[in-house]
Amino acid sequence: MTSAANSSANGDVSGSQQPDCAADLNELLKPIANLPPEDQLTALIDSGLTESEALNSWKQLHSAPELTAPFVQRAETPDGGQELYPWVQLSGHRENFRPGLRPGTVLKLLCPCEADCLRQLTADPLLGEFVPRYFGTVRLEDGTEFLEMQDLLAEFPGCTGLMDCKMGSRTYLESELDGDPKPRRDLYNKMVEVDADAPTADEAAAQAVAKPRYMMWREQLSSTATLAFRIDGLQRLMASGRTHPVDLKRLRSRPEVSDTLAGFLEGRPDLRDAYLARLRKLRAALAPSEFFALREFIGSSLLFVHDQSPGHACVWMIDFGKIRLAPGRLSHTADWLHGNHEDGYLTGLDNLIGLFEDMQFPPSEPQ
Repeated sequence: MTSAANSSANGDVSGSQQPDCAADLNELLKPIANLPPEDQLTALIDSGLTESEALNSWKQLHSAPELTAPFVQRAETPDGGQELYPWVQLSGHRENFRPGLRPGTVLKLLCPCEADCLRQLTADPLLGEFVPRYFGTVRLEDGTEFLEMQDLLAEFPGCTGLMDCKMGSRTYLESELDGDPKPRRDLYNKMVEVDADAPTADEAAAQAVAKPRYMMWREQLSSTATLAFRIDGLQRLMASGRTHPVDLKRLRSRPEVSDTLAGFLEGRPDLRDAYLARLRKLRAALAPSEFFALREFIGSSLLFVHDQSPGHACVWMIDFGKIRLAPGRLSHTADWLHGNHEDGYLTGLDNLIGLFEDMQFPPSEPQ
């Protein structure tokens, strides 16, 4: 699972087919529009569609640019059966993920550093409960290697809220600033999509931007620079079937971030309380952790998930591909100066906790 939304909900899944006619699709979707999302997918499959066809139809029902559901997953139910649900991806390359080899797991393209971190964190007495369980690595028939880990959405097949917060005051490794990185056209295109005036004259002439320059610009644009975390991806499945609209790339001020978090919580104090309890528990676990103190946490996120059940919400640490051993113990709160390897992770977590603590909801109206 990764995190900022960047794919179309209506994009084709390889090998899938769409119903022949939009009118036929509308007739097919009409009877299931008011069902819970996980039941909608099952109903589409029961209607005779293949899983790929059902998934594409389900995505049309929940049409939103932030939503990417590359495949159907299966979770075990308490009675020993299986429940189908769309595996939702907030960002990243869809080819990096595949369905797991067993219910409740997902495959992610192998990064040896991430696999090593997950292996250690899964067994860590303090942090083990805050990360996806790690089940080892697998090699597929085409030779591609993946790590197999717990699918965090398996406990939330009816997920109505999903958010990725990239933690820290810095999202690049110090080593990425060294040498002479090659300018990249794709990063230039991403930059001008947000701000056509951002590139320098030389960058505009070359139509390319070096990765460190792009990442530092991206951080100054967002709350990474102001709060030591930023919301990188957000999906809120509302009654209308559309996600909560927000321009994540330009969220920078505390009030803007607070408003976005409040919208994500759907006006529900039960979600605020559940998330706040989990964040405080994570903060208490990180403080004495040797694993955390001795490592530079770069590019790691917190994944927030909830559904419509009262208080059913959770937060996990994800994305460990840039975690590196530091030369010494880190505070994770000190300002970063090149060479000290500080990342601001705890500063961001403290700010996130503070935003949840300050959040107020109007009293519920009498029924």
